[in-house]
Amino acid sequence: MQGICRLSRRWHQQFCHSPSFGPHQRCLQAFIPVREYRQDRRVRRPRAVASAPEPTQVHVPDADRSFNPFSDGLLPPSQLLSQNDDDLVVREFEQHGSDKSTRRQIEPNKELRDEAEEVWQELQDVEKQLEIAREGPFGPRSEFMQQFPPDKREEFLKALAKEGVVPQDEEDTLDLAELDRLMEQEDDDISDQEELGVTLHIPRAHQSLAARFNKALVAAKEGEDDVVKGLNLWKWYLRCQQRIPGFSQIVSEKVWKFLWQSQIRLGKRPQHLVMLGRDMRAVDEPMDNSHCLEYIRAMHASDDTMGALFAWEEMKSQLGSDTTSEFLSAFYSTGTQLHVSVGRTQKAQRIAFAGIEKGAEPTILIHVISGWAQMKTADSANKAWGLYLRMRKLLKDDMTPELYEKVSDALLDAKQGAMALAAFKDMIARLTGTGRSTLDNYEKILGNVRLDGDPEEVERAINRVSLTMLLVLPRSYQNKFFFASWVKKLLGQQRTEAAAMVVELMYERNIRPDALHLNGILGAWLRDKSAKSREKAVKLAHEMIQMKVNINADRAQNRSLRQFGDMFRKVMPFEENNNSLMNPVRLERRVPAANRETFALMFSFYAEKQRWKDFESLTRVMIGPAQLMPSNFIMNLWLSAELESKSLSRFWTLYNSLQSEVRPNMETFSLAWQAVTLTNRAGHRYGPQDQLKDFTSSHRRMFARIVDWTRGLKAHPLRKAREWVEGGLYTEIVRSFCLQLDLAGTICALQGLYSRMNATPDDVSVRLITGMVARLLPRSAPDRPLGGGRRRMNSGLQGDQTMLKNIADIVATIEANMKIDLVESGQVDPAEIEDVQSVAAKKLRLDVMTEFLVTVMNKIKKHGGQPGKELKDAARIMHVNVSHIDVDLKAHGS
Repeated sequence: MQGICRLSRRWHQQFCHSPSFGPHQRCLQAFIPVREYRQDRRVRRPRAVASAPEPTQVHVPDADRSFNPFSDGLLPPSQLLSQNDDDLVVREFEQHGSDKSTRRQIEPNKELRDEAEEVWQELQDVEKQLEIAREGPFGPRSEFMQQFPPDKREEFLKALAKEGVVPQDEEDTLDLAELDRLMEQEDDDISDQEELGVTLHIPRAHQSLAARFNKALVAAKEGEDDVVKGLNLWKWYLRCQQRIPGFSQIVSEKVWKFLWQSQIRLGKRPQHLVMLGRDMRAVDEPMDNSHCLEYIRAMHASDDTMGALFAWEEMKSQLGSDTTSEFLSAFYSTGTQLHVSVGRTQKAQRIAFAGIEKGAEPTILIHVISGWAQMKTADSANKAWGLYLRMRKLLKDDMTPELYEKVSDALLDAKQGAMALAAFKDMIARLTGTGRSTLDNYEKILGNVRLDGDPEEVERAINRVSLTMLLVLPRSYQNKFFFASWVKKLLGQQRTEAAAMVVELMYERNIRPDALHLNGILGAWLRDKSAKSREKAVKLAHEMIQMKVNINADRAQNRSLRQFGDMFRKVMPFEENNNSLMNPVRLERRVPAANRETFALMFSFYAEKQRWKDFESLTRVMIGPAQLMPSNFIMNLWLSAELESKSLSRFWTLYNSLQSEVRPNMETFSLAWQAVTLTNRAGHRYGPQDQLKDFTSSHRRMFARIVDWTRGLKAHPLRKAREWVEGGLYTEIVRSFCLQLDLAGTICALQGLYSRMNATPDDVSVRLITGMVARLLPRSAPDRPLGGGRRRMNSGLQGDQTMLKNIADIVATIEANMKIDLVESGQVDPAEIEDVQSVAAKKLRLDVMTEFLVTVMNKIKKHGGQPGKELKDAARIMHVNVSHIDVDLKAHGS
């Protein structure tokens, strides 16, 4: 057996029908199928009598009457298929890709069983309709008689029976056997009249697969942009190829074209195109030029470069003279790329020259330039630069900045930094309008040599004047701003390594990069998921930080910075001996000193990885030897770290100390309000009470800081602040006041947020306010003594629900009265106030909650209390204007 084929018997029995293993079809011609082989040689084990089910009795119809499958007790197809007296279990699998992860088990009879069930149900429906039709139009189950009520129907049937109008007898109807006989006779008559011919028929066992494939074709046609339908079509195509012998022979040309286009729309799936192309070539299906070129590119993308080369050479000999210039450019560009990928750069150059002579665009030389640049021979660089000058000469004014960029990127990938820099310089000259002069300078340096002439002459001229002279960078470009534009472009293309190579070019030309340049590369490396990139980023950041420390070591510390450092040491004790970032490192180059952006990138990285020791050490270095004031971004990172560790005392010390040094933003206030909520909720859980006692009423002072901060904002920052408030800060502020049960502060907060941020209460804020009021209002004592704990808990829950319902009724009554007043006075349109998203509806919600809170303050005021004075005191602390609410707490509207 092993001598016939290197593959095993089991492999052949399962996968020999795969379209990729056509030559192995003849390996099993003399083999016995595995099922027959096992049935002949294995010994059946007797089944246990106790556990054996009762055998199903299949009724055999009499020979003298017609057979009805429904009345004679035959089982449905699903039960017939499930009956199996053989204990052999065969599992089948299919695999879509090249690895085992795409393998999954399939049920080959599932489609046949589902369709058989559908046909069975249809036959049952037809049988019921035939029985009703045999009874005639006046039968009790006919459509005509079913239109009458049951009592009337009985009367009509009795009357019809008296008149002798009864349903037809069974003898007058045609049974199933008679119908089958008539249909066979009609088929015989038609077949006698048909002409002789050859037709293709799919075996009945494979018709379900073909039907599924056709259904997938229709679905993919209806949703051409749906990726799922395209993949489903490919799945059923593979199944048909594996299970239906000669399936490729019966696929029409239109179906082939649609299959090809559907797989192209799926995106980067070259394996699909390779399989389709091989199947089409196997049955001599004609492929147009575009499909052949896509097939060749797919083979190259699937690591079958030699096969792609053979197909490309075959297609080259079949190209006609009527081929368009656009297709010639694509075709010869693919050919040059294939030959360069296998190291045949010289042949790729000859192919490119031949294509240009036939009408292809000179842009196909880019692959040849890249090929020569990747070679490390003595004259490869001269050849590459000569072809670059030739392409510029042939294109003239058609040499666009995009082509310059492609050349420079290809040279950078080939580690030819000097040539890449010269090409990038030519691109900048093209953008500034002096691109033609650079080509004239090249021609002037090379002498009388034609750049579009013999390549060997151009190469000899480059050797004579030296390539270094041609690649010299003018003095006007020898500055960090020129290189910064290149680094920015490469980082925008996510080509971090190429940007790092540009920085190396800066060092080679004695141009020191700024921290801004390296910060971009540093951030790109930190965002990369590879450990190598992040290791390089951390090393670069440490070198920049060490440079900053070394620079500050010889300078006298600024007084304000020294005071700031002393303050921060009280929060985080500074231990110089336990500082990993202060260890000396070897500086390979004189890197620029780190700035606040460098520290911000590292703080974000350490916080993301939860490396809190490194986070704290970096903080000590920044406020200590680095002598850098933090930005609001770094301050927010510090506050977020303290908030996450629940160190509220350190949080408030840090927050209050940084207020005079760093201007906060809305993220800072959002973190502060979260700390206020935690402090007011359970201060003793997060720190000593004596340290947190100054912050128990900090919610009013915090609100005053927000109001003062928003007074100097312009239009754009104010719009951003409103987005923060609407995004969740509004609810956090209201929750903080509600936890303190501060009615006067809540009224001032609602008014202040509306006047400064144009924000009004939402549903969550309304629920928080009603919950606060429910806790403040007095509760009535129960009429009877309570029982056990569960009964007492249920009684308290019912009381809370009753209280909340009463509060909701009060709010609804206030809202209804205000709506009536506004509509009757003509201040608002009734349709506008019904829209909950309108300005009038939001303003009404604010007035309703204000009036409600005012009413509650009057309701629960203590003896001798002055609610008006409490409201004015809160407004003074919170810097809010509540003059539109008079002394007796009647809201008049703002």
